[in-house]
Amino acid sequence: MQKIGKLDWLKNNINFFEIAKSLDELIIVDLSTNKTMTSDFLACVKDIAENVYIPITVGGGIQSKECCIEAFHNGADKILINSMQYAHPNEVETLISTFGAQAIMGCVEYNIVETKPVITHSKGTHVTDLSFNNAVEHCIELGVGELLINCISKDGTGFGYDTDILKEITSELSSPIIIMGGAGHWKHLNDGLKLDAVNAVATGNLLNFIGNSLIDGRKYLLKDGRNLVDWHQVQWKTK
Repeated sequence: MQKIGKLDWLKNNINFFEIAKSLDELIIVDLSTNKTMTSDFLACVKDIAENVYIPITVGGGIQSKECCIEAFHNGADKILINSMQYAHPNEVETLISTFGAQAIMGCVEYNIVETKPVITHSKGTHVTDLSFNNAVEHCIELGVGELLINCISKDGTGFGYDTDILKEITSELSSPIIIMGGAGHWKHLNDGLKLDAVNAVATGNLLNFIGNSLIDGRKYLLKDGRNLVDWHQVQWKTK
């Protein structure tokens, strides 16, 4: 992971109203050592949500239904869960029955250790004994509306997604798959979307560090025939 600054820096230096024109969804995750979401983090989410029209998924420190409600009240449209899937799967099913599957996004994160994927959670601090495919199946079986798959070893490198392991995922899963970890060029986005099981691609590197890459990337994907909305053709008004 690469650090880009504190929450105030994020709000003051990234124009999310303009950035949103190149995205379909924004995922904001608190990766601090806090065990639950802080008021500062939620205030940042609220400020960002006031300036974008695309769905916002919020994660990091989700421990209960009450945490979800707080996130929804501060602008979240969806909730990203990770450690709950393994520690408290019954609570995940409760969240899904309460808020709907469309509002709950699961997450499989992993490190590459001696060429093998090792499934982790709790911001990478806990290791499970699940295989990659078993972890994916476990999350899908809980009933999450979407599944985010993140290769921690690739995250922040800019060298591209871990396409080798992603090719192992069946294209017949009942939930859409979003991948992240490694995109450093808009061509990497297209590489990810070419995978049979992948429905969407995520990037933090292109958002934070590389100029107009999100704009150029979406233009490239549209030109290549990807099924995306051309948000730059939409008339936008600030709230």
